[in-house]
Amino acid sequence: MKTFLSMFFALFAAVSFTLFAADPEFDKDDPDSVREYAEKGNPEAQYYLGLHCEVENNMVEAAEWYRKAADQNDLDAQYKLGVCYEKGEGVGKDLKEAAKWYRKAAEKGIVEAQIALGACYENGRGLPPNCKEAVNWYRKAADRKNPEAQYRLGSCFENRKEVRSEDKAAIWYRRAAENGHAGAQYKIAQFYETGKGVEKNMNEAISWYSKSAEQGNLDAQLRLGNYYSKADSKGTSLDMATAIRWYAKAAEQGYQDADLFDVIGSFYEDGKYVKQDLKKAFDWYRKAAELGSAHAQARLEQQRLDEEAAQKAREEAARKAREEEAAARKAREEESARKAREEAARKAREEEAAARKAREEESARKAREEAERDARYAKAAEKALAQLIGSMTVTMTGEKTTIAFPNRWNLEMIKVEAGTFETQTKGGPQKVTLTKDYFIGKTEVTQGQWKAVMGYNPSEFEGDDLPVMTISWNEAMSFCENLNSTGKAPKGWRFTLPTEMQWEYAACGGNKSKGYTYSGSNNIDDVGWYMNNSSKTQPVGKKRANELGLYDMTGNVSEWCLDDRTDNSDEVKVKAEFERKNDRGGRRVTKGGCWNFNSYDCRIKNPWGYSIVEYRPNNLGFRLALVPESY
Repeated sequence: MKTFLSMFFALFAAVSFTLFAADPEFDKDDPDSVREYAEKGNPEAQYYLGLHCEVENNMVEAAEWYRKAADQNDLDAQYKLGVCYEKGEGVGKDLKEAAKWYRKAAEKGIVEAQIALGACYENGRGLPPNCKEAVNWYRKAADRKNPEAQYRLGSCFENRKEVRSEDKAAIWYRRAAENGHAGAQYKIAQFYETGKGVEKNMNEAISWYSKSAEQGNLDAQLRLGNYYSKADSKGTSLDMATAIRWYAKAAEQGYQDADLFDVIGSFYEDGKYVKQDLKKAFDWYRKAAELGSAHAQARLEQQRLDEEAAQKAREEAARKAREEEAAARKAREEESARKAREEAARKAREEEAAARKAREEESARKAREEAERDARYAKAAEKALAQLIGSMTVTMTGEKTTIAFPNRWNLEMIKVEAGTFETQTKGGPQKVTLTKDYFIGKTEVTQGQWKAVMGYNPSEFEGDDLPVMTISWNEAMSFCENLNSTGKAPKGWRFTLPTEMQWEYAACGGNKSKGYTYSGSNNIDDVGWYMNNSSKTQPVGKKRANELGLYDMTGNVSEWCLDDRTDNSDEVKVKAEFERKNDRGGRRVTKGGCWNFNSYDCRIKNPWGYSIVEYRPNNLGFRLALVPESY
């Protein structure tokens, strides 16, 4: 029976994992996102929704969500549900129920639950008192270097007669202390001071008292204050300044002693043992006066009278100085303001003239450079087109189309059969149907292919087998138009850029799609070059192809699409077959991610990529499409 139950729960966990792993990751900090997945039954989301409800002091709903997650074996939720039952928050207080949930989480290794279950056994809360069982659970958490558990073990070994051992108490207090537990640091200091469980060592004791005190342990601070304020055999203070410092820290945490505070105030006022500091002196007198010290109250009253007299004298001196300065200041200000206005006006004129001249010169330089570049590119493209007309061939078969260029950098295109798929928009999933077959480049257009058609190479990273980059959308369209101008396109077909939906359908694998996140795999390193595995563009076709045999549709360079992008990102229009506008302004869709993008932005269905048509970055290229003339 136990074997059957083990197999059942293992199968249930695997199925649950598969179901929830398919969901996109929710935003743990967004209550609406968490609630959406919690209501779908995701135990992690149910746990986080419980946390959000707890922050909002809605403990009833928090406990309900913790229970739902706990019933699905979420360990953190089981622990939190135990806390709810122990404190009676959101549910009726029930120590037995609390202990039950603590045990579930503790048995699966949740350290906090192990400590809580140990406390139940130690104090008889919801379980019969059993110090040995408490030690057992504390030990499990302590072995994972949890300082609270180590401290509690030390306390058990020190105070519980069933397991009492000063040596073991010292060992566990020491371990907790070394892991930063302030209470344990205080306890091990006591052990060293008294020789309890360890060899007596006052220097070691003071060291641990100091560490505990620095963490705000009030008892340690007072112990250090008392230690440093003791007189030695000659009747002089060991270190009164250090004693005062520790008493001050204790006072900051609420310790009250009128006589002690009054004495410290007098030390600061007289400069005895410490550097004279009247501000600190009267701060201490004020603390002492609030606790009823008559001497401190008298000193504060005298300070008030002295301050009133000094203030009156200062005010009279200040009044006379103001009267004497007023006339001179007025004259200086008027003269200074006049000169400043004149100087500011002069500088403003000079700066504006220089800036205007610089802008004009820069604008003219850029215009000359762009005109010269465009002229060179146009001449090169014209020459390349003349060569193409006589030497380029296009061969279309049932499954692919091949463009043979004279420089032997042939361009192969794969057929994509019409079909229906689901794309992602800001409004949610949307079905898209492509009604006609088309062809798309097996790889991104390379620099060798670009040079064969356009006659020049604008790319920043050069190499004939690298994808062409540093080109605008307009230049990519010119490439397509040059190919069409040769008259070599198959009858009834034309070369162009793919629409966003044509690109996405092909990247998904068309009617052979396996639903991958990236083009050809759920592991981006299998199929794409991106910021974690590349610092520049890479030769095309070196990663794994997708279901249609297409390469680099994830990463390397982002790819221009034919579609425009609306300025209103909330108004998403999915256009399967796109009618190209006559103008070349605005911005166009880019897809696929690139060598300097993160993996999230390289997803196939990332719907927000776009760029201005004149933009020429070093991470943007394109892929050729061959579509029916009727598109």
